[in-house]
Amino acid sequence: MFSASSSNSKTTQTALGYGLRILAKKDYTRNEMLEKMQEKGFGMEDITKTIIYLESKKFIDDKRVANNIVEFYGPSKGKIWLKGKMVMRKMNSLVMEEVIGNLGPETESMPENQLISLRRLLEGKFKIDDWDQIEYTSKAKVFQYLVRRGFTSPLSMIQKFKEIPNIKTFQ
Repeated sequence: MFSASSSNSKTTQTALGYGLRILAKKDYTRNEMLEKMQEKGFGMEDITKTIIYLESKKFIDDKRVANNIVEFYGPSKGKIWLKGKMVMRKMNSLVMEEVIGNLGPETESMPENQLISLRRLLEGKFKIDDWDQIEYTSKAKVFQYLVRRGFTSPLSMIQKFKEIPNIKTFQ
């Protein structure tokens, strides 16, 4: 695809070199790469050729980046937060919806040990002793906390916290 026959291909080679150099440090989405190369001053034809080549070699893969975001942040963040992170990374909306759509409800996808850790964090933060007799104001604060973290169903999370048996640790 890349030949050294004309002066135009020299700038394409430079664009490819730049693309490979920045991909060595971090995964980029297609749109992030496009923006980076435009900022660097490459022509649109060179950018297009480079991105097509990098995608054909799987060096740029929006779905892989989306799955990495879900794998890294997913256990502690909800769907809304994950979607926001993907928007910040200039993710293709179709890929974003596909990856987010594959996630189950937070209460089902969150491992029990992380659910217990989140519950303990909330108990300490909001001074909760018994989830069955939680005050309205504390429940509202927990609800708001979970919404800010991107959880789409905070009421089902609170219900799940009630189902976990109380385990008191001695300190």
